[in-house]
Amino acid sequence: MTMVDQAAGLRRLLGPKRLRIAPIVAASAGMGKTMFVINFAAAAQRRGLKVLVLDQTYGDIADALGLRPRYDLLHVLNGDCQLSSVALRGPDSVWIIPAPRGIDALVNARFNTAHLCQLLEPISGELDLIVVNSL
Repeated sequence: MTMVDQAAGLRRLLGPKRLRIAPIVAASAGMGKTMFVINFAAAAQRRGLKVLVLDQTYGDIADALGLRPRYDLLHVLNGDCQLSSVALRGPDSVWIIPAPRGIDALVNARFNTAHLCQLLEPISGELDLIVVNSL
């Protein structure tokens, strides 16, 4: 006789929260990726998830939302400014971090992923989903 664990679902609901990362890529330019990322992030936020968009493009997300970034992730990685100076508040309370040069620096091994996690730590505990708008 097999016993059913009736509390398994409750443990999953109340268990530790896991941060998810969703990289979004497109085969070529003009495929509607920017609008997909914006709508995907907004839909996730409306479902109760706390969302951050890391924008690897050169301003596509910010431009589409009428936001004017002053800094990007590389400024934070270099210690030139704090994350709070870079993060932009988009519609539906989605956070957007312009990150083209910062992600390039991470990929080119000038910095490591642990460094990025450390920089995002002040807000990562509140996040459920990071959407990466990749090139």
